Amino acid sequence: LPDRFVYGGLAGMRLFSVLQDDWAALSASRRSRGLGDDSKIKAFMPQAFALLVLSIRRSTTLATAMEARGFGGENPRSHARISHVNKRDHVFMIGCLIIPAIALIAAVYYGTFALLGGN
Repeated sequence: LPDRFVYGGLAGMRLFSVLQDDWAALSASRRSRGLGDDSKIKAFMPQAFALLVLSIRRSTTLATAMEARGFGGENPRSHARISHVNKRDHVFMIGCLIIPAIALIAAVYYGTFALLGGN
């Protein structure tokens, strides 16, 4: 995948948790001002609008910062080093597959295997 989409997707995924924190902060702020006693349905639209404004501000700041660091440019991005997979890496990956396979085979053989905690 192109770097532009990957970095944009990662930034977007990070902002989901930030939005949850912002929603909680906005709720606490409304309660401290005495506005939190309304029904949740009445409070939803003003709080959602405030969250929308806050997220647009944050995303424009993030986009500007990413552009300043060269994430949106025409030239390809450089990397600190190129990763190469060698024989040692393949042996490690095979070992990571064999060890759990042996454990599963032993559990089935000795009758202690239970899929998803079943009996």
